[in-house]
Amino acid sequence: MNPQDLQAPLVQQLELLSQVINESPYLSRDGRKGLEQEISDFSEKLKEGVITFPQGEKTLTELNKKAAADEIVSLMTKIGHLNPSSPRLEFLRDLSRSLSSEEISPEQARRGIQDLMQA
Repeated sequence: MNPQDLQAPLVQQLELLSQVINESPYLSRDGRKGLEQEISDFSEKLKEGVITFPQGEKTLTELNKKAAADEIVSLMTKIGHLNPSSPRLEFLRDLSRSLSSEEISPEQARRGIQDLMQA
């Protein structure tokens, strides 16, 4: 199989992750900058063909998890400043623990954040 055939799904997943990061209203400025840089570096390595498919999948998973974790922490910080006794903080702490222990995926964490903020 052609190495480019293996890279196509990684490139597609990377583009989707970039879109999620760009559209997230909850990422911190520093978190967004750092993730954008990591995505850029990862993209270059993909173009150069120095990343294997399993390495690429693992890196994408880590970047996605890092982005979701930053969204949670950033939102906790904002809510904590506005209302330190907000019940939303406990929900976000639980969400963070679940994400860290891999009980939920980054996508599930984002859905939880979205549900919380729309409530």
